Amino acid sequence: MKMQSILSYKSKINYFTIGWHPTFWCNYKCSYCNSNKKEFTSENTLVRIAEQINLFIKEKVNTSYKIFLKLLGGEICFYNWIKILEKIDKIDYLSFTTNFSNDNDYFKELIIYLNKRKISYTIMCSKHEENLNFDIKIIELINWCKQKNYKPPVLRLMVDNNFNLNEYYSFLEKGINPNLTLIRDKNNKVIELPDNIKTFMKKYNSNKKGGRYSVLLNDNTTLDVINGIDLINKLEHSIDTNNYKCSCTQNVIFIKPNGDIVGSECLYLRNKVIGNIFDLNSINLSNTPILCKVNDISQETYYCTLCWNNNLYKE
Repeated sequence: MKMQSILSYKSKINYFTIGWHPTFWCNYKCSYCNSNKKEFTSENTLVRIAEQINLFIKEKVNTSYKIFLKLLGGEICFYNWIKILEKIDKIDYLSFTTNFSNDNDYFKELIIYLNKRKISYTIMCSKHEENLNFDIKIIELINWCKQKNYKPPVLRLMVDNNFNLNEYYSFLEKGINPNLTLIRDKNNKVIELPDNIKTFMKKYNSNKKGGRYSVLLNDNTTLDVINGIDLINKLEHSIDTNNYKCSCTQNVIFIKPNGDIVGSECLYLRNKVIGNIFDLNSINLSNTPILCKVNDISQETYYCTLCWNNNLYKE
C-alpha cells in the first residue's frame, strides 16, 4: 500500500529509536526546565539497564535495523558512559544534550571512544550562565576535535528575551555556527521576545533546512531523519494529523529511569507503559502504526521526539 508522508517524502523506516532517560537529576536549576535535582539514578542501575537494552535489541529488533540511541536528561554527563555503552553491542547513532559543566578531558575521552567504536554521534552543548568557563572550554574542545578529525560538538545557545545577538555573531567570527533554541516555559509556551530578536529568529529559521535530512553513519550508510522545526511548523499551522499514523511503539521506545517503557514522549503516550526493560516478556511492541494524536495536544509538538526522528504518514 502506498503511503504519503506529511513532508511528501517516501521512505522506508530502517532504524529503531531507543530514547533513554537515565536520570532527571541536574546540577543546574533552569527556570524553564522540569529536571529535578533529587532524582539521581545510580551508575550501577544504568549499567544494568544497558545490559537489558542489549538483550532487547537482540531479541526484539529487526536485525537489519540501525540502532539510534538518544540519551535524555537531566544532566547525563556525570556518568561513565564508556562503561555503560560497553554493555550495548550495537549502536549506530548516538545523540545527547549536555550543559557541558564537566571538564574537557571527560568529553575528549568519550569522543575518542565513540570514534574507536565507529558510533556516529551528535553532542549538543548548551550554554548556561552558571557555566562561567563555557566559551573557553567549547572553543578548545571544538578545535581539538578538528585537529583530530573528529566530529565536534554542536554549540547550542538558548534564546530568551535577554538573548545577546553579539554573542551569536562572535561565535560565527570564530568559525563556530551555534544552534539556536527558543526557550519555552514549563507549560511549553514560547516566551515573549523583543521585536528585534523575533525578526532575527524568523530569518534564522527560514535559513534552516526543511523536510528530511540524512545523517551519514560511519559505515557510509545513512540514517534518514525529519527536520523537527519544519515538521513542527507544519503540524502547528497547516496540517490536520487526525488521519495520519506514526511508528511510536512499533520502532520507537522510551525508557524511564526505573526501566518502564513508553512509546513516545508526547502527552498522548508518555504515561502509557508498554513494559519494563527488566522484563523483556512484558514489552508489548505494536505490529502496526498507531493514529497520531498531535492535533489533540498541539501544544506538545515541541517535545514530541517521534516527530524529530520518524515518519508520519497516511494511507
